[in-house]
Amino acid sequence: IDQLSGAANQALAWASTPDNGNYWVIHGCDGAGLMNDFLGQNFYIEQFFEYASTVNPLQPAGYTVISQDQQSQQKVDCHATDIALCWLYHQPSFFTHPGTSIVYSRYNAGMWTNGDDWPDQVAKKRWMKNMLGNNIPLPTPSAMKSVAPPGSSSEPEAALLWAEGMNDDTPPVAEAFAIMYPWVCNGLFMNNDYSQFWGIDGNWATGKGVPFGKDSTHINCYYDNEPWDTAAASIPGYDPHNYSDQPPPVWQAYKFAKPTQGGGILGWLIAAKYKNDQYGVRVSSITSRDKCGGYNGKWDPDNNTCSPTEFSLSAKDNPW
Repeated sequence: IDQLSGAANQALAWASTPDNGNYWVIHGCDGAGLMNDFLGQNFYIEQFFEYASTVNPLQPAGYTVISQDQQSQQKVDCHATDIALCWLYHQPSFFTHPGTSIVYSRYNAGMWTNGDDWPDQVAKKRWMKNMLGNNIPLPTPSAMKSVAPPGSSSEPEAALLWAEGMNDDTPPVAEAFAIMYPWVCNGLFMNNDYSQFWGIDGNWATGKGVPFGKDSTHINCYYDNEPWDTAAASIPGYDPHNYSDQPPPVWQAYKFAKPTQGGGILGWLIAAKYKNDQYGVRVSSITSRDKCGGYNGKWDPDNNTCSPTEFSLSAKDNPW
């Protein structure tokens, strides 16, 4: 934990190398961002993108407006007649940072782990078994941890660190795995009170107050690890949050490794699901050059294979 977040109760910011203005924040046990279904040794991780200069054109109110009629629809088919309604619950939103009230146009978040299972596995999310297809889960972190010598694990991601020139006899000082989800804000849910999550005006920059004023009480914002058929929650007797087998519609799974105590972090996109994907795509399973590039992969023309591309992160001083 200390190698990635600074200390158990702290957080560290890590910027892309070269610095393009985007950065990550890896939290330890500082209480940041913990969600209701948090279990085990999993911690909050954030990915910040560019500042927002205007209101989100897709969300003039600052959040996705879901009408009372849409909220109470009793028959919802997220694979045929009601796809547009189901997407309403999964529209990325601007993110307003607590304390500073700085608004970011894009923001992803999730939980990281250095354990054997993904955080959403620990939280017993049923849809984790279908991340890459029907009954095809993501490989577990335990199967992708860096091992020496290369080839001693059947998972190609286990050899990524050694492919970047590490000594086979020297394991990294820290590793982490995370699934990142986009930030969404939906409302108004007049039968729900979310004020405990927003706190008081004093939690935000002077003169700014809570992001949506008095409406914040009925607006739900979260990183979207909710199942695709969240809209079906209005169906009597069905609770998609706890019982859906349908994975969230957009996510990215990463592996991180810190080779030395004083250096930076290396990262790889292991798998991802974008809006037009039926299921998630594992980068190492791609067999097309064009598709490989679409998932930030590195194409080997000699073997016609795709592998995750390494990116570098360096410690960043006070990005706030």
